Amino acid sequence: MGVDGKELIKGKKVVVIGCGSSAAQVIPAIVDDVEHLTVFMRTPPVVLPRMDMPLSTIFKWACRWIPLFAWIWRWKMTLEFGKKAMMGAVDNSAANDRVNFVANKFMERQVKDPSLWKLLRPSAKCKFFLLPHFSMQSDIRLMGAWPTTVMCKRPLILSTLYPALSKPNCTIVRERLIKYTSTEILSLDESGKERTRECDVIILGTGFNVAQYLEHIKVVGRDGVILQEQWRDHPEALYGVGIRSVYFYRPYLCKRIRLNQ
Repeated sequence: MGVDGKELIKGKKVVVIGCGSSAAQVIPAIVDDVEHLTVFMRTPPVVLPRMDMPLSTIFKWACRWIPLFAWIWRWKMTLEFGKKAMMGAVDNSAANDRVNFVANKFMERQVKDPSLWKLLRPSAKCKFFLLPHFSMQSDIRLMGAWPTTVMCKRPLILSTLYPALSKPNCTIVRERLIKYTSTEILSLDESGKERTRECDVIILGTGFNVAQYLEHIKVVGRDGVILQEQWRDHPEALYGVGIRSVYFYRPYLCKRIRLNQ
C-alpha cells in the first residue's frame, strides 16, 4: 500500500474480511497505522515459516560462472517442491501430518497468548484428495487434535501474519457476516446473537472470483467474438491454454480451478 493509501486508514477503525494470501499481506502492512483492526476469519489458514537463508559466496559464484548450474538447481528445487506438495495434499499421509505439525507449532511459537490459539489453529472444513487411490499411514497421528487437511486452502509461507494478529489493537472474529453499512458491520456470533462493530474502512481480501469467470473484464476476439458469450455455458480451451477466436488470451484452465492470469 502506498503513502496515499496508508493516509486513508491512519488512525481509523479498519475491518479486513478474509485471511488468505491477499489479506495476510495487507494485515501486517497496516496494523501499526490503524486505531483498531478487526479481522473476520472464516477458517484459519495454514501458515508455514519462511525458509530464507543467506547464500554462500561459493554458491553465488557457481550460479554465475558454472554453465547450467543455476538452471539445474532451479529444476531440482521445482521437482522437490512438486513432490512434497503432492504428498502433502494426500489426506492422512505422513507428509500431510508433518506439514500440519509444523504449521501448528509455528502458530504456537509466534502467538504468545494461548487464548488466541483456538481462533488461529488451522481447521479446514473440507478434505482435499489429490490422489484418492493413494494413502500412507503416518507414524505421527495428529489429525485428531489438529483436524486440518493441508492444501484445501493455499498454505501461506510468511512470518509476519501471526505477530500482526497478536497486537493489542487487533481483534480476530470468527462470526458469520450479515451486512455492512457506511459506519458499521453486522455479524452473528456462535449463539446466534447479532453483533455490531463500528468501522471506518472495510478491506475485502476474499480471494479469487472463480464462480463468475471474467465478470469484471470484457475480452473481444477475432470477428468481434465476445469471450463471455462464447463461454456462456462452459469455459473451455485446447489443452487448457488455447482458445478458438481469442488466440491472444492465455488463461490457465483445469478441472478444479480457473485462474485469469
